[in-house]
Amino acid sequence: MKIAICDDEVVFQQELKDKLEKYYNSLDVLIQGFTTGEALVKSFEKDRYDLIFLDIEMDGMDGFTTARLLKEQQSDITVIFLTGHTEMAMEGYEVQAFRFLAKPIEQDRLYSALRAFGERFQTEKKVVISENGKQRLIRCREIKYIKSENVYLQIVTEKEEYWVRKKQKELLEELPKDYFVAVHRSHIVNMEYVKCFGGNEIILEGETKIPVSRGKRDLFKQQMMKYMKEKQ
Repeated sequence: MKIAICDDEVVFQQELKDKLEKYYNSLDVLIQGFTTGEALVKSFEKDRYDLIFLDIEMDGMDGFTTARLLKEQQSDITVIFLTGHTEMAMEGYEVQAFRFLAKPIEQDRLYSALRAFGERFQTEKKVVISENGKQRLIRCREIKYIKSENVYLQIVTEKEEYWVRKKQKELLEELPKDYFVAVHRSHIVNMEYVKCFGGNEIILEGETKIPVSRGKRDLFKQQMMKYMKEKQ
């Protein structure tokens, strides 16, 4: 994951970077700093970021203008605005701000924003499938369930179905673990679509019935409880 911090206060920028490194504690998270909106926009042309912390008040291009230019390049970009003046927040909704954090940043508010972003990041994640010689990208959140049929997998979304030659275990490893669970040797479900559960089956939205094997019942219940708790 790649994160950008754009703030003309170098000391503040470093403090935020330290907090982010402490939260993630992972070599897979790369954090890049910028002191002007112009520099961030130029970098974004060739190097995209998953999350951007953006100061509203900066010399030269302000945060709102910077965000508009970034969204022209990538409409679904996630921006967290940094500001010492919370009354400026309303304008930020015009550029679909994900969150606003007041300076100085409180750790609890920062971590709450990061947890919310983590949830979005997982659901916006895409998987690549090969179908009829073509590579397709499917958003994980759109997948309702996956069914194994011999050497093929049937991937069912709200609008379409895809057939791919792949092992269930391999695909499961690519999907967000907080949302997807194997409930049967031939079925994986997205807990976003679970309507009810009882006995040997799960009923998804749309009344689709999915079998649950005896050995998977407890695992599914545990995963579902965890999912519901994190959603609260």
